[in-house]
Amino acid sequence: MALMQQRVVKIISKTPSERREADIQMVLPWLRKKSGLFTDLDRSEFLRERERERERERSSSSSGKV
Repeated sequence: MALMQQRVVKIISKTPSERREADIQMVLPWLRKKSGLFTDLDRSEFLRERERERERERSSSSSGKV
Protein backbone atom coordinates (compact mmCIF):
# COMPACT_ATOMS: atom_id res chain seq x y z
CA MET A 1 0.00 0.00 0.00
CA ALA A 2 2.83 2.42 0.76
CA LEU A 3 4.14 1.94 -2.76
CA MET A 4 0.80 2.94 -4.27
CA GLN A 5 0.63 6.00 -2.03
CA GLN A 6 4.06 7.02 -3.27
CA ARG A 7 2.91 6.60 -6.88
CA VAL A 8 -0.19 8.70 -6.26
CA VAL A 9 1.84 11.49 -4.63
CA LYS A 10 4.36 11.43 -7.47
CA ILE A 11 1.62 11.66 -10.11
CA ILE A 12 -0.47 14.36 -8.47
CA SER A 13 2.65 16.40 -7.72
CA LYS A 14 3.19 16.81 -11.46
CA THR A 15 1.58 19.59 -13.40
CA PRO A 16 -1.46 18.46 -15.40
CA SER A 17 0.49 18.71 -18.64
CA GLU A 18 3.16 16.35 -17.27
CA ARG A 19 0.68 13.67 -16.16
CA ARG A 20 0.17 10.78 -18.54
CA GLU A 21 -3.25 9.26 -19.05
CA ALA A 22 -1.83 5.80 -18.30
CA ASP A 23 -0.55 7.00 -14.92
CA ILE A 24 -3.93 8.44 -14.01
CA GLN A 25 -5.74 5.28 -15.05
CA MET A 26 -3.32 3.25 -12.94
CA VAL A 27 -4.08 5.10 -9.69
CA LEU A 28 -7.73 6.02 -10.22
CA PRO A 29 -9.14 2.64 -9.03
CA TRP A 30 -7.01 2.88 -5.88
CA LEU A 31 -8.20 6.44 -5.25
CA ARG A 32 -11.82 5.34 -5.69
CA LYS A 33 -11.36 2.67 -3.03
CA LYS A 34 -9.68 5.07 -0.61
CA SER A 35 -11.89 8.12 -0.98
CA GLY A 36 -15.60 8.65 -1.35
CA LEU A 37 -14.82 11.74 -3.44
CA PHE A 38 -13.69 9.53 -6.31
CA THR A 39 -16.25 6.75 -5.97
CA ASP A 40 -18.92 8.29 -8.18
CA LEU A 41 -16.52 9.91 -10.60
CA ASP A 42 -16.76 8.21 -13.94
CA ARG A 43 -14.02 8.24 -16.55
CA SER A 44 -15.77 10.66 -18.92
CA GLU A 45 -16.36 13.19 -16.14
CA PHE A 46 -12.75 12.87 -15.05
CA LEU A 47 -11.49 13.45 -18.58
CA ARG A 48 -13.78 16.46 -19.06
CA GLU A 49 -12.44 18.02 -15.87
CA ARG A 50 -8.87 17.45 -17.04
CA GLU A 51 -9.69 19.13 -20.35
CA ARG A 52 -11.22 22.14 -18.54
CA GLU A 53 -8.08 22.45 -16.45
CA ARG A 54 -5.88 22.36 -19.54
CA GLU A 55 -7.99 25.08 -21.11
CA ARG A 56 -7.64 27.26 -18.00
CA GLU A 57 -3.86 26.76 -18.13
CA ARG A 58 -3.74 27.72 -21.81
CA SER A 59 -5.79 30.85 -21.25
CA SER A 60 -3.64 31.82 -18.26
CA SER A 61 -0.42 31.39 -20.23
CA SER A 62 -1.70 33.27 -23.22
CA SER A 63 -2.85 36.19 -21.05
CA GLY A 64 0.57 36.41 -19.37
CA LYS A 65 -0.53 34.93 -16.03
CA VAL A 66 1.36 32.04 -14.51
